[in-house]
Amino acid sequence: MKIDISTAKANLSKLIQCLIDGKEDYIIITKYGKPLVKMTQVCKNTSKRIGAAKKRNARIRHLFGRI
Repeated sequence: MKIDISTAKANLSKLIQCLIDGKEDYIIITKYGKPLVKMTQVCKNTSKRIGAAKKRNARIRHLFGRI
């Protein structure tokens, strides 16, 4: 998807959500029709990392108790 910089500024949250939801693989931001920036999602599957962190935190609490 290509989008002008002023439109991207006005809709940044929606554009980010499109990337997160997988509706777009990348978004090209343009100025006067020339590409400036390519936005992509950094990590496509964060749910596994969050789950792993929760498990690790549970083990730490078990070992050391709640602080």
